[in-house]
Amino acid sequence: MPKRLSPSPPFPKGVLAKIGCEDRLWDKLTNQLYLGAEEWCKTMRAQVESRIRSTDHPQVQRGVGRPKMHQVMAAVAKAAGETVETIRHTQGHILRSLVAWLGWHEGWVTLRSIAASLRLRSEGHISHLISRCAMAFADNTILLDQHDQALAALRG
Repeated sequence: MPKRLSPSPPFPKGVLAKIGCEDRLWDKLTNQLYLGAEEWCKTMRAQVESRIRSTDHPQVQRGVGRPKMHQVMAAVAKAAGETVETIRHTQGHILRSLVAWLGWHEGWVTLRSIAASLRLRSEGHISHLISRCAMAFADNTILLDQHDQALAALRG
């Protein structure tokens, strides 16, 4: 008959410490799937993106480690030498278009969330801003440089 091993001492203490605990692990999930710190989720992004995108998994689960809108706003403001409030409140500002473009393409953020971040009521206007930014990349090298700087900050 094989000799049974007793569990190591930390195991029972850890289990006993969590009995009756009200913490729900489901509430701590990121992107419906990942359980870990934000830094770890960022490392997972590289692994997820190393494979061909599969529609077998929801986009929200594939979007691990993507920047949130407040991070996009801060990165664009820093790259352009402006404040977040200036970008939000200046109508017709090309940096609003850059924020919308990065939020949509890099952050996979919904149009509604982008509109809320820019303090706009119309989601349709966000689509226009994204298109405007894409067209401006062809002519505006300063905007392209700001895009590259903001993107480096978001991915760094």
